[in-house]
Amino acid sequence: MIYVHEAAEVELTEPYVASHYGLHSVVALCTLRVTIITDDMLTNSITVRLENMSQERFLSPLLSLFLEGVAAVLSTKREAVFVFNIQNDTDVQGSILNVTFSAMQPGGAPGKGTFFPSEELQEQIYLNRTLLRLISSQEVLPFDDNICLREPFGFTGDYCETEIDLCYSGPCMNNGRCRSREGGYTCECLEDFTGEHCELNASSGRCIPGVCKNGGKCVNRLAGGFMCQCPPGEYEKPYCEMTTRSFPGQSFITFRGLRQRFHFTVSFTFATRERNALLLYNGRFNEKHDFIAVEIIDEQIQLTFSGGETKTTVSPYIPGGVSDGQWHSVQLHYYNKEGGSLVDSSGVLRLPLYTAWLELNQKEPNIGRLGIPHGPSGEKVAVVAVDECDISMAIRFGKQIGNYSCAAQGTQTGQKKSLDLTGPLLLGGVPNLPEDFPVRNRDFVGCMRNLSIDSKPIDMASYIANNGTYSSKWNTYSCDCPTGYGGKNCEQVMPSPQFFDGQALVSWSDPDITVAVPWYIGLMFRTRQPAGTLMQANAGPASTINLMVRYSKFSEQQVRMEVLLRQQLVASLGFPQVRVNDGEWHHLLVELRSVKDGKDIKYMAAVSLDYDMYQKSVEIGHDLPGLKLQTLHVGGLPGTDNHCQQRICWLHTGCAYG
Repeated sequence: MIYVHEAAEVELTEPYVASHYGLHSVVALCTLRVTIITDDMLTNSITVRLENMSQERFLSPLLSLFLEGVAAVLSTKREAVFVFNIQNDTDVQGSILNVTFSAMQPGGAPGKGTFFPSEELQEQIYLNRTLLRLISSQEVLPFDDNICLREPFGFTGDYCETEIDLCYSGPCMNNGRCRSREGGYTCECLEDFTGEHCELNASSGRCIPGVCKNGGKCVNRLAGGFMCQCPPGEYEKPYCEMTTRSFPGQSFITFRGLRQRFHFTVSFTFATRERNALLLYNGRFNEKHDFIAVEIIDEQIQLTFSGGETKTTVSPYIPGGVSDGQWHSVQLHYYNKEGGSLVDSSGVLRLPLYTAWLELNQKEPNIGRLGIPHGPSGEKVAVVAVDECDISMAIRFGKQIGNYSCAAQGTQTGQKKSLDLTGPLLLGGVPNLPEDFPVRNRDFVGCMRNLSIDSKPIDMASYIANNGTYSSKWNTYSCDCPTGYGGKNCEQVMPSPQFFDGQALVSWSDPDITVAVPWYIGLMFRTRQPAGTLMQANAGPASTINLMVRYSKFSEQQVRMEVLLRQQLVASLGFPQVRVNDGEWHHLLVELRSVKDGKDIKYMAAVSLDYDMYQKSVEIGHDLPGLKLQTLHVGGLPGTDNHCQQRICWLHTGCAYG
C-alpha cells in the first residue's frame, strides 16, 4: 500500500515476485493499492500513541486489527479509515509508536464522503479506548498531556493577556442581543427569530436547510413565514429541539468538551432520589489532567476541579439536600481571576452580575491603560450555586446572616493559566474507569433538563416514535402510545385493542407453538377492576401459566404470575408495590430462560412490568420447556367449573392487546 499526496504523480507497473529452485518455480502477482492523501485528510487527522509497539510489529496483522477497531468505534467501514504515518516515538523511554490516521463518516459515497473533524475523532477514540483495545489487541495511551499553551481564539497580545470582544461588530441582526463568550459570541434572538445571527424570521422568511432540528420538516406557510413539523416525541416547538433527558443508570450523554478555557458558565436542572451521583464531567479520564466534575455527595452538590496540579472542591449546602425527587438547578461559573474584560463594546456586563461582583471585590484585578481588567493569571476561581440564590450575598455574608450557603466558591493557584478541558463533556455518567479516577461516583439515575453553556441552550435530543408522549422515570422512561402503536418507544404497529366487559374472552386452540427456551409471552392491558384473568397458557397435558390481576388485603391490586403442574402450584410471583387497576396502560412480559447451575440447568421465568421498570424471576422446574401449547385464553377463562380453580376464574374487565 502506498500513500501519496494529491499533488504527486504515480506511475505503476504490474509487480510480481518470482522464485526458482531446481525444476520448480513460483510466481505471485502483487496488488498495489495507492491512496491519495488529500489536504482534507491531513487537516482532519489525529495521532494516537500505542504502548509496547514498534513499526515492525504494527505492520503485520495488527494493522488490520487496528483498522477494524477504529472502524467499530466510529461505526464506519474499515475501508474508510486511512493510516498514513507511523513513527517510533524517540522522545520517550520504552516502545511507543505514533500512528496518524483520519476516517470518513459513515453513509458517504466512496471517495466523496466527509471526514470526521479531528476534535470529534479524538474524543470518540479517547472515549472508547477500552473497546479499541479489545478489538485491536493494542493499548492506546491517553493523548499527549504535554500540550503547549497555544494562543486561544479571541485573545491577543504577547502573553494572550487581552481578550477581544467579538461582539464589537454587532453581528446579531433583528435586535438580537450579543453575548460575548470566550472565543466567540452567542446571539439571543427575539421571538420568531432564529439562526446563528438571528437572521431568520419565522413569521415572514422561508425555509432553509437545517432550521428545523432533529429530523423536523420545515413547511412554508402560504401567507408567509414557515413552521417546523417535529418528529413524534418530546421535541419542542418552534424548532424541534429537546431540553429534557432521562438517565436509567449506567448511561451517559456525550457533548463536545469545553476545551482550553479561561472562563465559562454551565447551568442545568436535575431531579433524582440518589444520595450520591455524578451529574457532569469534562476532561480526560486521568487524575493527572485538568477536569471539572459536578457530583451529588450525601445529597449535596459538590464541584471538583483541577488544573492538573491540585484538586479543589466547592461545596454549597442546601437544607434538606437535593435528593428529594424535586427539580433543582445548578449554576457553575469558572473564570481566571484577572482574565477577561467585564464589559463589552457597548458597556454592558459580559459576565453575570454576581461573577462580575466577585471579580471586582474579591481581588484587585490587573487594570490596563483603559481602566479595564485584562490578562490571565495563575489564579483560577470556580463558583457553584444551587437553586434560587443571591450568590454574592451567600459568598460574602452567608455565614454572618445565618448559614446562607446556597453558593460557594473555590480558588486554585498554579503555573497554568487556563483550564485545559480536552475530552468529552459527559452528562449522567462516565464509561468504565480506573479506581484512581478523581471523582467518587460513576453514574446518575434521574432526569436532567435545560443544559446551557455560556448562555447558549444545548439541544439534548432523543427519539420517541409515533407520537408517543414521553415521561421521565427514575430508572427508565415510558411512552403513552396512541391507539395502534405499542412497544417501549411506540415503534411497534399493534392491532386495535380488544375490549372485555367481564363476560368475554379470546381463545386459541392448538396454535402450533412450542415452548422453546428462550420463550416470550406478553401483552398490554388497562383496567379499573380489582381482579381478573389477563391470560392463561396451557401447555402439554398438565402445565399452565396464569397472568392475572389479583386483589390482596395486604396490598393494592397487583399483577401476579403462577405456574401450575397438575393443578398444583409450582411457582408464583407478584408485584405488590405496583397498583395496576388505575386505568392506565401497563406492559407485562414473561420470558422463560435457562440458567447454568454448575453442571445442571435451571429454568427460570423472568417477569417484567412496564418495560423493565419492575422485574422479578422465579424457578419453574423442568416440565414446561419443550411442550406444545394447547390453548391460550386472553381476558378470561371458558367455564366456571371446578377445573378452573377459584383463584383464576375471574373475568377481566378492561382492554388488552399485544
